Amino acid sequence: MGATATLTIRLPEEEKRLISDYASAFGTSVSELARRSVMEKIESEIDTRDLLEAIEGDDGDRYTMADVMGLLRGAK
Repeated sequence: MGATATLTIRLPEEEKRLISDYASAFGTSVSELARRSVMEKIESEIDTRDLLEAIEGDDGDRYTMADVMGLLRGAK
């Protein structure tokens, strides 16, 4: 990983305690928990966007697993 930066968030003490307890229960730091959680959220949003774009471009063709395997065998 390259250079790191600091990000500060403000939240109620009760939420801070809950987050700290959760991180501790899973043997990680609050920073790592927050970083991982935010990255997972972003990746999920990107996946959803990509799925919606794929659905928009769907031509309706469907293939069985046997069709796909046949296509793969023919490509060799």
